[in-house]
Amino acid sequence: MEEVGEQSKSRGVGVLGLFSFADETDKVLMIVGSIGSCVHGAALSLFFVIFAKVIHSLGSLATDPLAFVHQVSKESVLLVYLGLGILFSAWIGRMREKFLQSVLGRDISFFDMEAKDENIVFCISSDSILVQDAIGDKMGHALRFLSQFLAGFAVAFSQVWKLTLITVAVVPLLAAAGALYAIALSTLSKKGEAAYAEAGKFAEEVISQVRTVYSFVGEDKAVHTYSNLLRNALKLGKKSGFVKGFGLGMMYAVMFCSWGLLIWQASVLVSRHSVDGAKAFMTIANVVYSGFALGQAIPNLADIAKALSFSVNHGKTVAIVGQSGSGKSTIVSLIERFYEPIAGKILLDGHDLKSLQLKWLREQIGLVSQEPALFATTIAKNILFGKEDASMDEIMEAAKVSNAHSFIQSFPNGYDTKVGEGGTLLSGGQKQRIAVARAILRNPKILLLDEATSALDAESELLVQQALNNIMSKRTTIVIAHKMSTIRNVDTIIVLKNGQVFESGNHAELMAKEKAGEYATLVKMQLLSNDENDGQQDSFGTSILEERQNNQTLTKSTDANDIQMSDQEVVSAPSFWKLVKLNKPEWLFALLGSLGAVLTGIQASIFALGVARILELFYLYDDSKTKHESLRIILSFIIMAVFTVPLYLMQHFFCTIMGERLVSRVRLYMFSAMLRNEISWFDMDTNSTGSLISTLAADATLVRSALAERLSSIVQNIAITLSAFAIGYKLCWPLVLVVTATFPLLIAASITEKLFMQGLGGDYSKAYSQAIALAHEAIINIQTVAAFGSEDMITSQFSSELSRSNKWALLRGHITAIGFGMSQCLAFFSYALGLWYSSILIKNHGYKFGDTLKTFIVLIFTANSIADTLGVAPDLVKGTKALESVFRILERRTEIEPNDPTSLELTEVKGNVELKNVIFRYPSRPDVVVLDDFNLKVMAGTSHAIVGHSGCGKSSVIALIMRFYDPTSGTVMIDGLDIRSLNLKSTRLRIGLVQQEPVLFSTSLYDNILYGKDGASEIEIINAAKAANAHEFISRMPDGYHTQAGTQGAQLSGGQKQRVAIARAVLKDPTILLLDEATSALDTTSEKLVQEALNKLMEGRTTIIVAHRLSTIRDVNTISVLQGGKVVETGNHVELTSQPSSIYSQLVKLQQESNAEVSS
Repeated sequence: MEEVGEQSKSRGVGVLGLFSFADETDKVLMIVGSIGSCVHGAALSLFFVIFAKVIHSLGSLATDPLAFVHQVSKESVLLVYLGLGILFSAWIGRMREKFLQSVLGRDISFFDMEAKDENIVFCISSDSILVQDAIGDKMGHALRFLSQFLAGFAVAFSQVWKLTLITVAVVPLLAAAGALYAIALSTLSKKGEAAYAEAGKFAEEVISQVRTVYSFVGEDKAVHTYSNLLRNALKLGKKSGFVKGFGLGMMYAVMFCSWGLLIWQASVLVSRHSVDGAKAFMTIANVVYSGFALGQAIPNLADIAKALSFSVNHGKTVAIVGQSGSGKSTIVSLIERFYEPIAGKILLDGHDLKSLQLKWLREQIGLVSQEPALFATTIAKNILFGKEDASMDEIMEAAKVSNAHSFIQSFPNGYDTKVGEGGTLLSGGQKQRIAVARAILRNPKILLLDEATSALDAESELLVQQALNNIMSKRTTIVIAHKMSTIRNVDTIIVLKNGQVFESGNHAELMAKEKAGEYATLVKMQLLSNDENDGQQDSFGTSILEERQNNQTLTKSTDANDIQMSDQEVVSAPSFWKLVKLNKPEWLFALLGSLGAVLTGIQASIFALGVARILELFYLYDDSKTKHESLRIILSFIIMAVFTVPLYLMQHFFCTIMGERLVSRVRLYMFSAMLRNEISWFDMDTNSTGSLISTLAADATLVRSALAERLSSIVQNIAITLSAFAIGYKLCWPLVLVVTATFPLLIAASITEKLFMQGLGGDYSKAYSQAIALAHEAIINIQTVAAFGSEDMITSQFSSELSRSNKWALLRGHITAIGFGMSQCLAFFSYALGLWYSSILIKNHGYKFGDTLKTFIVLIFTANSIADTLGVAPDLVKGTKALESVFRILERRTEIEPNDPTSLELTEVKGNVELKNVIFRYPSRPDVVVLDDFNLKVMAGTSHAIVGHSGCGKSSVIALIMRFYDPTSGTVMIDGLDIRSLNLKSTRLRIGLVQQEPVLFSTSLYDNILYGKDGASEIEIINAAKAANAHEFISRMPDGYHTQAGTQGAQLSGGQKQRVAIARAVLKDPTILLLDEATSALDTTSEKLVQEALNKLMEGRTTIIVAHRLSTIRDVNTISVLQGGKVVETGNHVELTSQPSSIYSQLVKLQQESNAEVSS
């Protein structure tokens, strides 16, 4: 497994790597947009040049009113031209950013090599936002800041080179302060992302296995574990807040000190008349902000098969058998090249598989896995994965061959029926038949069958096996099998033991050995156990299959989405005050952070006033006063530098704590709310695992960044605005009124951007969520995707989900770009108007040069603050959209309340179970009757088996007893009490469940078994494992009980997973035991031992068994045969077999015929 290990290593991607998926159109837009960003960055330096000229005119020509008004008017027009340039440069730069965001999801192939990473869904939904920022806003900002740095120094050198040379020493300090802050913050941010990804991975596992969590009443444990994982991320978030506050404080402290140093140098040059005051100011501003811009630009497996050798000749069929965990399924994985052998070679027609093109290789292979993987789309599209360009006739023919056509046709929507996430709306047998049809449609040269008929009942198995025999005769076939009846006629049988070939030959040769070999022993054990039929049953949520085969008269199908819409409508519209209420525990942090923001805002206005005063001093022509006043202002800047670090630390540290706690609380509340919902909520299309994890990851982050994190800057900017206006009104109120009159235009441009985003944000978000759900399914079923070479199809579907919003996203890019450009342009217009009007006030109204200058400079800071505040409008809109999603989940009232305070708490259960006059329809298919006037009574301490053809409603009975669903009408009772009146969690604690497809968590085997009973001792866990025949194989593993099970138990074989699941149920020690084909995945040896253990476990307990294999139920007290959602036969094995015409007798006869084939 060396290759897998290397692939899992994280590799960094360079800046150019972010653009590796850009097409020609993207590249043109990026080039044009980059030019726009550079021009935009250089504009600030040009502004300082023009501003210096205007100030010089105001200061030096004040004695000649007509001359200086004319000069100021002429130079102010230059600001208008500059504003127009900014409009277009900002437009094309911003448009590029938005367009790139819209096309981000075009190619999913980047994730191919990382598809096994359990964090990938979290990364797609969360990290893609970061990638959007990186190639959009952040890349634009980096180019703008870099061009600002270069242009600033170029202008400074061209104007006052002496002062520029002196100030070069300041640049490294400014750049270093910004860069060190960004690097430290980036490092902590990466750690925080990783911590959140770990929490997201856990949430994904819980939600995707929610039936197991519910059956073991594991909701509280899941919420507790999730809370602990979020706590780790919260700690890192607090550190980030400290670094952000300290880093920004240090940056501004260095900037204030730099201003102080440069003002002192400039005052010396001005006093010597080496340079005029305006040019000195312009040089200082260019150097300081250039260095500042540079700092901002910088950031922005064990040896399973040992020495294994065998060959398969062209057109021959080879079967591989052996006990569970002997390495059978590993061979399939090696042939498909899911993994590479550590040593040795696998040859196809004499060619090493490594030398063959992977996609071509997989096109030659058809695979039917032990656990069929279907996608949340229609039946036709699932079969179409076998051959993308197949016609409908070819699809139907493949379905007929696999014995799937008849049950598909019985569905209201036929081949257009959606199967649900993971195929949960179908029974196990139906899923397997569709998987077989998919492989048949592929018409492969090599066929790999990994227990291909394991999920079928006896009748279906015979039909499908005949179909497989027909297609196997023309191609090379490798069969992995537990059932000897399915391989009796193959050319060669290879018996594996401990990862090596133990014996080989055909059925007759292996059975004819004088001394019984491993194969003969396996056959005899199957004969003794009468174990010959398929062993799986419909899974919970098998609504479609069970529903459709009831032959009910159907009305127009109701879509699950319609139900979901009505569900959403009951949730009131979200509001900001709801979020404030949610954030109430952090009011003290919000208060302290806001206080810090207010003080830093006031400090900024005082700093602007000090800069303006320096400019005024440069035109006093009084060297003594200039020197004295300059020293006083320099001292005030140094004092501000001392206080700025604690003030910024207070602002950002406390606001970050507030934001991190908010996002943790929102995620925890959302996760907890999700686990309150009934199973039918998870059946809805928009509540797939991928969609919910995307919401959990992305929306909570948007709420924090858009609302909590923006609070700091909004409060700071309000403080700047109010303090600046107060200063301005005191010094020169007419100028304040005139400049303020231009603000509505600035606001209107930003509002245009905001409204357009609000109108289109929802559709884009919805398309993105559906794309995430599709990506999640592809990743979970990556081996099926790879085996059928369906990467291109998945990519196409992924792109299709996103392309719905691409056109609108591009239009939105233009509108928001124009809005952004207009706001930048109008700012320069207001500057031009303000400077021109200042000259009028000085000429006609007797205002002093110093007062108008200080008022104007302070107002520049105000305008920037207002622009910054309005700039968060799009983020606020995104946050509002995210709030809708968050509160839709938080405020939804579940239809099956797990914590109803009025419900009856069960303290003691006898175990009587009764379903009385039950009519049941799945909420996602309300027009189809699954159980019709169904009655079943199981007395305490007795065993009751439910049998019938696949899809007759057997698993629905278990789902109702577990109260995954409530009956449409009728009553489900335990000890004579309606289950709806009982406390849900206390009821489930008394019920043990072993599902058809074992579900394990990606933790240790010890913890997986412990899941059955909190606080169980190690001895209890080991005894439970022994009872389930799991102790021996666990003990053989290097890490024993501490061995990690892997994602969904991927590190174990099917039989090993099932035995761990049984051990978990044994540990729970329930009063009522539900077995849904609990031994279906076990080899003969293991099944016999486990069945003995289950027989002991069943003693004294009420046991309900869903079964296809009649060998497992012949000794139960009562057997009920289901057909069409009703009980059609009841009795024990002897009673039912005494009636030759009964359905049960026919099932028994089929199994006996199958057994006879093996023994012959």
